[in-house]
Amino acid sequence: MRLSSETGANNFEALKANVMGCSPEAMAPVCGIPAETLREVARAFATAKSSMILWGMGVSQHIHGTDNARCLIALCAITGQIGKPGSGLHPLRGQNNVQGASDAGLIPMMFPNYQRVDNAGAHAWFEDFWGTKLDEAPGYTVVEIMHKALAPDSDPHKVRGMYIMGENPAMSDPDLNHARHALASLQHLVVQDIFLTETAWLADVVLPASAWPEKTGTASNTDRMVQMGRRALNPPGDAQPDLWIIQQIAARMGLGWNYDGEESGVAAVYDEMRQAMHASIEGITWERLARESSVTYPCLAEDDPGQPIVFTEKFPTPDWPPAAGARQRDPGGRKARCRLPPGAHHRPPAGALAHRQHDAAQHGAGRHRAHGHGLASRGRAGAAGCAAGRPGGHPVAPGHGEGARAA
Repeated sequence: MRLSSETGANNFEALKANVMGCSPEAMAPVCGIPAETLREVARAFATAKSSMILWGMGVSQHIHGTDNARCLIALCAITGQIGKPGSGLHPLRGQNNVQGASDAGLIPMMFPNYQRVDNAGAHAWFEDFWGTKLDEAPGYTVVEIMHKALAPDSDPHKVRGMYIMGENPAMSDPDLNHARHALASLQHLVVQDIFLTETAWLADVVLPASAWPEKTGTASNTDRMVQMGRRALNPPGDAQPDLWIIQQIAARMGLGWNYDGEESGVAAVYDEMRQAMHASIEGITWERLARESSVTYPCLAEDDPGQPIVFTEKFPTPDWPPAAGARQRDPGGRKARCRLPPGAHHRPPAGALAHRQHDAAQHGAGRHRAHGHGLASRGRAGAAGCAAGRPGGHPVAPGHGEGARAA
C-alpha cells in the first residue's frame, strides 16, 4: 500500500510540496547523475513488486546524515515498499551488534526498547524495575560529551572523567583535534579495549578486555535476529570478559551488581534485558537461544516463531489523528499512521556542485581508506595499515600485547 494523507501517513502534503522544486533536471548537476537515469531508477523502485534500500555508514554519518536517513524512510513509505517481503530499509553498520546495542538502550535519550527517558510513563516503569531513582533528563551524545569535557569548571554538567569501552573517539571523531584535546583534558580516563588504541594512549588506566570469540553473549543484527555467540577461546594473559570487569568495578563502588552463573552470569544479564524489552523479545529466552541459536523479534511468547517482517498492519507511532479513509488500525480501533519527516528539509545551496567534492572531504567521519570505524582492528593489519599510510600496527592491551597499564 502506498501511503498518503488519506491512507495512513502524516505530513504527506508538506513533503510533496517540499520536493516540488527538486525535479530530476534540477538535481542532476547536484548529484552527478543524468536526469533520465534518476527518473528511470525512481520509477523502477516505486513500481517494482518489492524494492529494498540498503545503505552504508556514509549516508548516516554525513553532516546531513539525519536528513539523508529521513528521506530514505519517506521514499520507502510513499512508494509502499515497506511491510512486505523483500522491502524496507536496512542500514549496514560497521559492527555486528549496533542494532542490539541500540535496542538495549545505548542511546543517550532512550531506555531499552526505544522508550524515551523524558517519557513519564517509561521513566516510572524503569525506576520501579531497577529499584532506583533515574535522571529525568536525556544524556549527552558523543559530540556533546566532548564539548562538556572542555566546558568551564563553573558548568554543573562539566565532564571530568570517562569510562570508554570498545570505542576509539581519538581516531573516529569527525573533529580529531577537538576530541583529543577533550580527552587529554579529563581528570581521569579509563579505556577498556583489546588494543592500545589512540584513545588508550591518553588513558590513566587501560583495562584489558576480551575479543569476540573469547566471550559468550548475544548480538542483534539489522534484520532483528537475536543470535547467540559462544566462547571459542579463552582470553589470553590478564584479559577478562567485559561483563566480569564491569562487575568487579561495581563491587568496588559498593553496588550489588552480582549476576550468578557461567560466563560471568551472562544468562542472568540477558534475562534482565529480556524483561526490560518485554514488548519485543519476551518470548526469546536464554534457553531458547541455546537451543535454536537465533530468533527474530518481535517475539512475545516462547511458542512465537518471531516476525521477520514488521509494519504489516500498523505503525506504532504515538499520534493517532482522525483521518477519513485511513486503512490501518490498531487493536483498539485507532488509526495507526506512518509519520513522514517534516516538510522542511535541507536544500542544496547555490554552487553546491562546485563544493560537492570539498564537502565530501570535509563532512565525513574521520575515517581512512581501507579501514572501518576507529582503526582499532583493521588499522593494525599490515596490508590495511600500508593502504592508509600507517606502517605496521600498534602495541595492544595486556594479554593481547605489551605497553598498557592494567588496573
